[in-house]
Amino acid sequence: MALGSLPQELLEQIVLQLNVDEHLAAVGWTCKRLAELVFRDVGHAWRHVQAHHKRSSLEISESKSSNPYHPRVSVWDGFELDEVWLWLPFNHTASIYALLAMRGELVYKLCARPSIQSQEFALRIVQFMVTHSPMMLLHTDQVPLWGRVIEWAAGLGHLNAIEFIETECGVKAVECNGNVWRISATNDQVEVIKHLMYQHSGGEVNEDMNSAFLKAASQGHAEIVHLMAGTVGNISALLLAALHGQWNVVQVLLAEGNFDPSHNDNYSLKKAAERGHTRVVELLLQSGRVDPTAGDNYALLWSVWNGHADVVKLLLAHPAVNPNMITEHDLIGRAVEKQYDDVLELLIEDGRCNLTRDNSAAFRQAIEDGYVEGVVLLLKHADTDPNADNHFALKKASELGYIEIVERLLKDPRVQDSPSMNAAMNWF
Repeated sequence: MALGSLPQELLEQIVLQLNVDEHLAAVGWTCKRLAELVFRDVGHAWRHVQAHHKRSSLEISESKSSNPYHPRVSVWDGFELDEVWLWLPFNHTASIYALLAMRGELVYKLCARPSIQSQEFALRIVQFMVTHSPMMLLHTDQVPLWGRVIEWAAGLGHLNAIEFIETECGVKAVECNGNVWRISATNDQVEVIKHLMYQHSGGEVNEDMNSAFLKAASQGHAEIVHLMAGTVGNISALLLAALHGQWNVVQVLLAEGNFDPSHNDNYSLKKAAERGHTRVVELLLQSGRVDPTAGDNYALLWSVWNGHADVVKLLLAHPAVNPNMITEHDLIGRAVEKQYDDVLELLIEDGRCNLTRDNSAAFRQAIEDGYVEGVVLLLKHADTDPNADNHFALKKASELGYIEIVERLLKDPRVQDSPSMNAAMNWF
């Protein structure tokens, strides 16, 4: 018996047993009645998606029953939700979106797949959900549900879909769900933030706005920060931007004038220097509103400690910074220990660090570690005595087999002209 001759109820039950996958459309092309079910019947598509999810949920639950901590089965576990969706009939695709929205799973997955969700596509999805909401037992006054749909549209920047929901369901994006702020800011959706700011105009700044503002600052979304800075004004935005190296945001906030870069004992400068965010350090120093010596020269100390040569160079050039004021730590020794060539060269050329500190500990360590470049750089400075401690450097380098260092020492005029050179050579 041909499928086309089966009773409608039986035909629908057969199709409901099929998987909702990339092969579904091909089934719909086999005869007119199947085409009607697969491509046109919205009610069937909704029932089909629900049946597929229920079936796959049972299968997955059984396979994972040995794990008592496994969470409820997600819609995502039962559908191949990726580019394969391009092959699904639209009614089925829209029904899956509706099911995701009802279960609170819409936002956190689909924002990662913007390539298959255009403005037009998003508008069709929300039109489908609003139009067929009675069939799916949805109601236009279900603010939390439509808030989740707005979140999804906001994450993708689909303002037209948001405005459609607002018009048809009588809700405002700014009122229905606080996550809309955060998701829009996280995904750098400028137009959606503009829309939210317009709706919020005159209202009090709430935690949702604060969270969005700080998220935008930490992620470098400068235009959103600029839009919100005058309203929110949370100083933590500057601290976060500096911490994460978002120089474009730092630039915006410094230009605002009401964000103090020296806040919290110059935290912004200290952390930017520590992490090697050169452009941020440069902007903060240029502002003239920070103290580069704060925290016992924390910025210079930690930029040296972490080998950020460009930052060290900027700080050494600042008139308020004097590396010789750092008495508890040996900057030269740290550069030698970590073998930071560029940092060591900058410190030596600056000329204000004590190279003979602790009995020339840095030079001794360079010898013992076989740090050739460090030995070469230190020998260029007049304060370095290669003959100290009865030719310790030459003896130790020879003992440890550092041939290149021995050769460098022997070529140094101070070693060659030393009266005790012959005695040192006899040691070998």
